Amino acid sequence: MARRKKKQEKDHIEVPMSAMIDIVFLLLVYFILTFKVEPLEAHMAVNMPSPSTGPPPPVMLEVHVLPGGYTLNQDQMDLKMLEAQLLRHTQFDKTQTVTIKVSMRAKQKNLIYVLDRCEKLDLVNLNVLTLR
Repeated sequence: MARRKKKQEKDHIEVPMSAMIDIVFLLLVYFILTFKVEPLEAHMAVNMPSPSTGPPPPVMLEVHVLPGGYTLNQDQMDLKMLEAQLLRHTQFDKTQTVTIKVSMRAKQKNLIYVLDRCEKLDLVNLNVLTLR
């Protein structure tokens, strides 16, 4: 008669999963609470005046884009007159700074018209600001 061999029970070690899940959740909570969103920084070129005793700077050109029209250095004008005045002021110095101040109530196309005219006149130093 053949003897049956007894299967030897292997030692089976259970890994405690509840402790591992607790650790994973603790790490998750830690990383969520310590996460800090880095603010996006815009790269802006700021032109600072140099401390020189050279000739005085040219007249500052300030264009206002308003809901009812345009002004150049506080003089009310339409778009064609604005272009003519910009040409007159910048014909010898295309690097002159032009500050464009836009009203919040002005239409976007009015700003685009002014920027197109400045590009047509090859002006390179433009500053655009928003007014309240």
